[in-house]
Amino acid sequence: EVCLSIALRFFAGGSPYDLMITHGVSFRSVFTSVWGVVDAVIACPDLQIKFPSPQEQEKIAAGYAKHISAGFDNVIGALEDIVVEERFQEIQTNILELYYHHFEVLIFI
Repeated sequence: EVCLSIALRFFAGGSPYDLMITHGVSFRSVFTSVWGVVDAVIACPDLQIKFPSPQEQEKIAAGYAKHISAGFDNVIGALEDIVVEERFQEIQTNILELYYHHFEVLIFI
């Protein structure tokens, strides 16, 4: 119970030092707890990620293609309404300007 509490707070951005104080454990115990929870999740068969076979992927893609009106047939994913810091946007822009010829990216800002 304590290990799960430590791990959840850590994954939510909690400082290991704060977790030490609030849970009364050592610095090392914070990370032992976190990795214990990670190992438990990985070992749980119900939580394992199962990727579709290539045939299933084609079937899924065909289903999406029926509903696409924009004509993008090779879209991997899309991000919408995500707020990022100005510094991150600057870094992203610089990388895209330097390496644009390696990407076929359509970005709407």
